[in-house]
Amino acid sequence: MIRIIHFFVRQRLFINLLVVMILLAGTTTILRMNREAFPNVNFDRVSITTLYPGASPDEIEQLVSVPIEKELRSISGLDKVNSYNLENISVFVLEIDPNASDKKKIIQDIKDAVDATIDDLPDNSELPVVEEITFDTQPVVDVALYGGGGGLEGYRKLRQTAQHLEDYIYDIDGVAEVELFGYRDREYLVEVQPERLRKDRIGFNDVINAIANRNLNLPGGVIRKGPNEYLLRTKEQYKNTTEIENTVVQANIGGGVLRVRDLASVLDTYEEPDLLERFGGQPAIIMKVWKKQEADMLVLADTIKNELHRYEKTHLPEGVKLQFFNDQSRFVRTRLSSLLVNGGIGFVLLAVTLILILGVRMSMIVGMSIPVAFMVAFMGMSAVGITLNVVSMFALVMVLGMIVDFSIVVAENGFRYMEEGMNRIEAVELGTAEVFWPVTTTLLCITAAFFPLLYMTGIVGKFVWSIPMVIILCLTASWFAAMFILPSHLETFARVNDADRLENKGSDEGEDYASSGGFFGTLTNRYASFLSFCLSHRYGAVGALILAFIFSLVLAGSALGFVFFPGGGGEGILVRTRMPQGTNLQTNLEAMKPLEQLAVK
Repeated sequence: MIRIIHFFVRQRLFINLLVVMILLAGTTTILRMNREAFPNVNFDRVSITTLYPGASPDEIEQLVSVPIEKELRSISGLDKVNSYNLENISVFVLEIDPNASDKKKIIQDIKDAVDATIDDLPDNSELPVVEEITFDTQPVVDVALYGGGGGLEGYRKLRQTAQHLEDYIYDIDGVAEVELFGYRDREYLVEVQPERLRKDRIGFNDVINAIANRNLNLPGGVIRKGPNEYLLRTKEQYKNTTEIENTVVQANIGGGVLRVRDLASVLDTYEEPDLLERFGGQPAIIMKVWKKQEADMLVLADTIKNELHRYEKTHLPEGVKLQFFNDQSRFVRTRLSSLLVNGGIGFVLLAVTLILILGVRMSMIVGMSIPVAFMVAFMGMSAVGITLNVVSMFALVMVLGMIVDFSIVVAENGFRYMEEGMNRIEAVELGTAEVFWPVTTTLLCITAAFFPLLYMTGIVGKFVWSIPMVIILCLTASWFAAMFILPSHLETFARVNDADRLENKGSDEGEDYASSGGFFGTLTNRYASFLSFCLSHRYGAVGALILAFIFSLVLAGSALGFVFFPGGGGEGILVRTRMPQGTNLQTNLEAMKPLEQLAVK
């Protein structure tokens, strides 16, 4: 080991170039790392959602949930199957066995099982939606389109704007999905007049069949003629109300024709809403924008806002307004900024402590290992897929105080030999080699303490996985900087004057903190006296430590509570109201309008 240390101490140019390369590579890595609220976690959970409008919870259970549950029983690898039967909706949450070897196959088996139940579900129910619950895609910001003048024409303007804006947002790089709320599908409403049906002896089904047979989009095969192929398709879908009104329902031999307009009125409208979205006291369409896994939330949020502000100035119709809310990037920015501020304060306190104890020059030599260690750690974080999020930043702040420990030990030991009069290179080599195994053993012990956290199971284990990984990466990088980079800097920059020799016990820069004078001298002398007392009464000292340890365990078990994620102050208010069963949406809206007006004020 002395030969390796000897090489690094004497290769100053190589070490300096290595440091520059590490700093450049680390800076590039930081700039490319994604910033987000939480790490990308796969919960090993799958949801199955089936909508059945108008159904009661009992009907949902018997007609939707039971057929799906029967098919799911044949799937191996499921740990739990949770079913929730609510009005209009059936929800399954499936928990995959964390020890399963092929989880992708289990997810595919779930999709196949759900597909097998489609024929058994009610005709009016929608197709089941199978989704894997992950943090791969995360919401970025909600966009509210509101105004437009009210009424059907106002909503038509709002809806057309939402259609165009949705395509506009999808063109932004990094957007995974745009989810629309309050967006109703277009429909033509044919209101048949019963008296006309009776007068002309036309059945209701005759009208239905006439419209269905006219509204077609069917492939008709391929005609091959010479080198060419012609695709045949019947495209007769309705494009407006006039085409529906002109549809022939019945024709007689005499040339008489009954059309839809003779029997019914046709309205160009939209489906009945099952959810009313409002913003600022006006009808609205809400657009929730989701990011791709590889997208940076802060960059994407800023891009979306800039693009939509440009869209607002150039494309937004008169009377339609656009507003951002639920901006998740703001929470991410606040949390990361808070952690950075705390980390900065910790760094300043650390620097002050080093200067007071080691002196300015030695503290600068030791402090040079901090950016090197962090840059190496950032490269390691990027290699294992860790992003800059609340959890990983917390680990970085937590390890800040430990990251200089190895460098302090190496620098102090090498400097001690310099003070004893040894040649600078020999002092650094001997001082580093002497503490190599103690420092390495310390690294291994700390790693062993955090290593089990890497194998925690469940959702909690996946969330906290990055904490031990970041700590291990930082401490390993710190060990590398202390063992192979700091010795060269120590040999180059450390200064030992004649007055600093141990014979004189003096230091203008405070580097000889073991001197008998001053605050640190008094502290050192008292520590030496206390240490001598403990060694003279070693059994009593060990017994006192054991008692203190037992007392701390009792105190932790009886007086201290445990909360994994402490609750914080809310940033919003959610108001729930309970109305009599069967209350329609419009009545609900009227009941909520006083609260809405109060909130708008």
